[in-house]
Amino acid sequence: MYQPGSFEPFLLSPLDHTLPPVCPTLFLCFRLSEHQHYVSRLRRGIDIMLLRLPFLYGEVVSCVDEKGRAGRMKVQFPSSSIEGISMLSIRHYPDKTLPSDQSRKDEHLHVQHEVANLDQSYCPLAFITSPGEPGPVVRFQANILADGVLLSMSFNHQVADATGPAIILEMLAQGCRDSSAEDAQILPSSCQSESRLREQLSCIAHSLHSHQDWAYGPLARNDTADDASTASESETVLSDPDLKGLPFVFPPEKVVHLRDICNSLLPILQHEYQGSRNKSVHPSTHWPTFLSSNDVLISMILFCIERVCFENGREWSDSAGLCMAINLRSHLQPPLPNHYIGNVITVRRFPYSLQRDGLSLDQHMDTNLLAELPALVGEYELFHIANIAFQVRAMINSTDDRYTRGYISYLNNQSGSYSAMSGLSGLLVTSWRHLPVYDLDFGPGIGKIDHFESPPGMMEGACIILPANKNVGGHGEPASWDVRLMLKPEDMEGLVRDGLFQWALGG
Repeated sequence: MYQPGSFEPFLLSPLDHTLPPVCPTLFLCFRLSEHQHYVSRLRRGIDIMLLRLPFLYGEVVSCVDEKGRAGRMKVQFPSSSIEGISMLSIRHYPDKTLPSDQSRKDEHLHVQHEVANLDQSYCPLAFITSPGEPGPVVRFQANILADGVLLSMSFNHQVADATGPAIILEMLAQGCRDSSAEDAQILPSSCQSESRLREQLSCIAHSLHSHQDWAYGPLARNDTADDASTASESETVLSDPDLKGLPFVFPPEKVVHLRDICNSLLPILQHEYQGSRNKSVHPSTHWPTFLSSNDVLISMILFCIERVCFENGREWSDSAGLCMAINLRSHLQPPLPNHYIGNVITVRRFPYSLQRDGLSLDQHMDTNLLAELPALVGEYELFHIANIAFQVRAMINSTDDRYTRGYISYLNNQSGSYSAMSGLSGLLVTSWRHLPVYDLDFGPGIGKIDHFESPPGMMEGACIILPANKNVGGHGEPASWDVRLMLKPEDMEGLVRDGLFQWALGG
């Protein structure tokens, strides 16, 4: 393979520093019979991509910045310590098959081979970077299976959020399609633009103190930023090993029906909160005029989990509720370029408890809206779900340019490092539904991916909404909502028995 040329080292942005030193892995499934052709094109695609983005071959190391602040991170050309970690590794598992696509109900089940379980052996990098050791930025592994190729990509979370890898995959697909090195010049990003945009984020200053420091949580301060504290932070992302993860696929018509019901309740909720002294309610300037399918689905899941926990004789802690990763690219004005790979997310918390909801509604909804719902689902449940969705959308609306600049400026002014991942609890939501991974064309003989997978991580309440697969179902039909969820076993068992949850799954 091509050996990338050198590049100028660059500091990571303040937003990059809020993420832990972990390496999540994304999995792309290709159903192919000609593996050698695939590997050849993949190598060529990576070579072309590295001509434009050689820093992807690099490593993340600790440094002292120009202000004398220790514990800062930068990307540099790889040292001898990681030269042995190939940009692309090849593994053969002839007795394993691709994991099934959960969104296809008629998926053919392989009985002659064991299904790949997506454990560490299929990943190019370990999830946790060892303390004090440099970590590669991105690495790939092509797992050759009996019925296709499972391509895995591990990325350093301090360099990229979930949108970043989607951009990398877009550039890889373009590199696999194109035939010459000159084509690299038309790829949408470069080392220079990545470095420049990070420097731009590091210079944001905001004189309008519209928010108190605590408004930018959940952030845990780390003034020492030593290896031990960094390792501890990384391990909290793995948390309790005694958890159960399951995939759930929600038919779009069920989500739309629930969304329409919740939107019909908006005037009632606005009336309820008019003149409210509840400090947890966002100002009316941020009140939603609509609730999205994403808002409502998340709220339904949170409501059902809260109910199950209560029935199991416990509540989530006072700090629980909803923690949502919000992509800030379009919230800045002018917005950051869509092709920026670095971290531009914040994690915002909406504290919520079913037992302390505080709703005292004296209005009733149209009973016709309940016609298609299970008999056990009534106004009480729907009002609470609509209320959660109302607060979620108001929280997103309040994450405007003013808030975003204040948040980044706040990070820029800190002497220590801050973590957006410490102290998280409740339902921890990341939505990748907008990522266009199913539209990517990797060229002749490869084509588009069959399906995409990403484990939610070993944190209680971890919830990932996977990219929409519009290739399943009829032409023009909306895609199912493919969700991965991690809970305690007893809570998961209660959730799958919940009447509303079963209905939303199409039961």
